[in-house]
Amino acid sequence: MGEIIKPKEITNTVNVHTFYCDECNKKLIESEEDIYDGYYNNPFEEISVHIFDDWYKVTLCLCDECMKKYQVKLIKCLETFGFKKEEI
Repeated sequence: MGEIIKPKEITNTVNVHTFYCDECNKKLIESEEDIYDGYYNNPFEEISVHIFDDWYKVTLCLCDECMKKYQVKLIKCLETFGFKKEEI
């Protein structure tokens, strides 16, 4: 009779990661995990500061508006200690 081909339905379930701003709780993105390696996009940003011999870092999940507010607060804090923007 030879070969017979029959379609077979396959259903997969994947994890969907939903990210929200840490400050205002605005929904940022949804990202589906890759079914093979588990990879997914995420909007977390890491800010690092080198002071003397140490690195300090913070990992944030912020919308654009809240990130700008955070940057302004961080810069103002540094300026209170006498830091100035370096002109390159």
